[in-house]
Amino acid sequence: MADGSLETLFQWENIHIKAGYLQAVRRQEDGGFLLYIFDTLEQENYWVALEPVPASQIPEKKELVLGVAGTSWYNDSLASKIDQVVLSYNRIHSECHITVKEYEEKVVSDFQLELLKGEGPDILLERQSFFDMNDLSAKGAVEDLMPYLAAAEDVSAEDILPGILDLITKNGKIPRIPLSFAVDVMILPEDMPQEVLTPREMAEYMAQGEDTRIDYLVSPEAFLLQVLSGAEMDHYVDENGRSSSFAGEEFVSLLESLDKLGDLRRISKRGERAELFHAGQLLAVTEEVNCLDDYFCIRSAFSGKGRIAGFPNSAGELRYPAKLYDWMGINSASEHKEEAWSFIAFCLSYTNRSDNVADRFVVLKDKFEQQIRYDKSGSYFIWRNDYDENFEGWQEIASVTPEETGLLREITEHLYFYENKSLFQIINEEAAAFFDGNISSQEAAERIQNRANLLLGE
Repeated sequence: MADGSLETLFQWENIHIKAGYLQAVRRQEDGGFLLYIFDTLEQENYWVALEPVPASQIPEKKELVLGVAGTSWYNDSLASKIDQVVLSYNRIHSECHITVKEYEEKVVSDFQLELLKGEGPDILLERQSFFDMNDLSAKGAVEDLMPYLAAAEDVSAEDILPGILDLITKNGKIPRIPLSFAVDVMILPEDMPQEVLTPREMAEYMAQGEDTRIDYLVSPEAFLLQVLSGAEMDHYVDENGRSSSFAGEEFVSLLESLDKLGDLRRISKRGERAELFHAGQLLAVTEEVNCLDDYFCIRSAFSGKGRIAGFPNSAGELRYPAKLYDWMGINSASEHKEEAWSFIAFCLSYTNRSDNVADRFVVLKDKFEQQIRYDKSGSYFIWRNDYDENFEGWQEIASVTPEETGLLREITEHLYFYENKSLFQIINEEAAAFFDGNISSQEAAERIQNRANLLLGE
């Protein structure tokens, strides 16, 4: 005021909106206000007119809770900015209000129990795959999202990459939808025959030669689970017959071949991988490709010597293990299912704004096509390189060729994903007992089959 006193213009019901958005307030002659807003998600400023509305005319908002399972990852994805996404959604949807409830990884089981009891948040978001989705789906704890996709105007099933849609559809239903994904690849010598090896043949190949090293990311237990979940589980598990065939000679031989990998000298530094691969001492590299930035690093480190390949499997098919992230679903007990779906559709649509080459691949077809095209040439900043520590910081990056774009597109057409946490835990426990020398390979295989059959028969 002119005399130096202060006049209260208005009070904030939600202080987080003020803290997250408001930069300045200007009073207008008609008594209204202009707010200068900074959108933390879009990184842009706006002038917004604030018009007074009597409290009696403001409809009651529907309150929804978004339950977030797991901690945030360094990868750039929409879920890593979920608080900002919720603020943006609440700003433009006056009919409802969403709040976030975080569940750390160690208490995700409590989250699942709440859903099974018909309680818990309206919307669920898993940064990784934490839930036993088979159990939740079988007991009707989560909504089938297929009807929502069929009726949606902004996002439909046709907008999702076909390879992803196939993976998330179970018995004609979609219990949850991922926002983003990555793929595991193997990097093999260019002069190696193109045919797909079996897992045992790959293990024997990786261990051959003198002074052969092993990738620091590869251990017998980890590689076994990676191969099974990403390319091979259908060879040993009959879902329809609710049985398994782990006790045969083939799986026993696989365990014994993988055991030999544990005798190899392990690489201690990530930056040694490319050098040893070029020297012929490291015969295979396994890696997760999250984004185009990852592909740039692989291309730089292995060009002229290595090629991207799928994972070994007994079917002889081209298969790439899929890593699905930022899963979203709807609690069947929610009283606001339509509003919950509205937020999921909003998140799917918002992934179209991922424009950085370090952004994790998204599941929408059109946006993924944009992500795998890079027609620029020049300097680009590489934050981290898992193969060559000299290729970090500002580097000259060549544009992506049509052939490279075709390869990245082809990968999404050959994705493989098997999900059964309880079964993987059984395999890991019994296989580890063999690799530690406590039981024989045959005994481990028999134990896995017996326990797996009990689990599958439940």
